[in-house]
Amino acid sequence: MDVSHMREFVVFSRFMNFSRAARALHISQPTLSNHIAAIEAEVGAVLVERGSPLRLTQSGRVFLEGISAVIDAYDQVLSQARTAATMEMPLTIASSSDANCSGCTFSKSVNEFLSHHRNVFFSQVSTTTGSAFDELAQGNLDAVMVCVAPQRLDLERGVAFQRIRPAFPNRLGVWMDCSHPLANLEVIHWEDLNGGKFPMGINVELWAAGVIQLLRDHGVSFDTSVVSQPGASFLTAYESDELIIMDETLISLPFLSAPHHCFRLLDEPDALAETYIAYLPERVSPALRLYLGFLESDQV
Repeated sequence: MDVSHMREFVVFSRFMNFSRAARALHISQPTLSNHIAAIEAEVGAVLVERGSPLRLTQSGRVFLEGISAVIDAYDQVLSQARTAATMEMPLTIASSSDANCSGCTFSKSVNEFLSHHRNVFFSQVSTTTGSAFDELAQGNLDAVMVCVAPQRLDLERGVAFQRIRPAFPNRLGVWMDCSHPLANLEVIHWEDLNGGKFPMGINVELWAAGVIQLLRDHGVSFDTSVVSQPGASFLTAYESDELIIMDETLISLPFLSAPHHCFRLLDEPDALAETYIAYLPERVSPALRLYLGFLESDQV
């Protein structure tokens, strides 16, 4: 039923006169009469007793009371929707494409935040560089999700970082061929990685950049090579003398149960796949300010 016809019926009920009600509605008298007749046909009952004077039938009075409530509710919903549209806040965050623990932590954090802030319109895009600053400098992002560790160059350029509380255990370890010398160790320390070869799945992803920064922070000398294959196929594209750093949550995945390979944890307190939100303090949008506040309150 057309809401405008309901409104016409309400106006008619005030005048109980087709001509006067039509003038008040700025429509013709026949048009109003036809609209009310159409309502009666849809309801399946006579609503207006067309005598002298006109009066509402019992069905007409019940209908009038009901549509008055419907119109009020309809107007309230419209008002709320229009207000929400004016208050909607966009939030765009870039992240690397690897589905590691950091990605799970980020997704869980964003979903929980959005459940409490329904006026935030969130969108996620993939990174194209290995630098949070380079991503943010393009001007179309609010923030960047950074894996493992912030890069010092980003810090020097004024990028700020807010840690996200981890959703799962996220200790780092080394995945390797069982013929590798480190495979004989039950646990591995930073110094054991000196001189190691570390293939990086995609050289521009923030996960690779974070791992490299972590190795540098601990004075580890190492070699890297670029392997273009992303995902599980990456693990078949490296040599037996190379090491892959990953977080412990990945060792439960089926493709990591490959024969002649093993995983060893790094026995270091700071060997963690941390997750951060990187942003420029001078360019914090209202939605990002809300998200940063949420992250701060969510810390353990």
